[in-house]
Amino acid sequence: MSKFSFKNSKKRFQNNLNDFQKHTASSKKSLIHFKSTTWFIRKEMTVVNSRLNAGVKGL
Repeated sequence: MSKFSFKNSKKRFQNNLNDFQKHTASSKKSLIHFKSTTWFIRKEMTVVNSRLNAGVKGL
């Protein structure tokens, strides 16, 4: 029984891996976009955090 389910999960894992590899090519393009977006968000978060800290000290 456990051998059978292991086989199934291995097959499912292989399918997921194949899907992942298909997406990897397009992901590389979006990763570049994502990195620039992340940098922008991080910059924004720094501003928000400093405002929050100032607000907390004000309380």
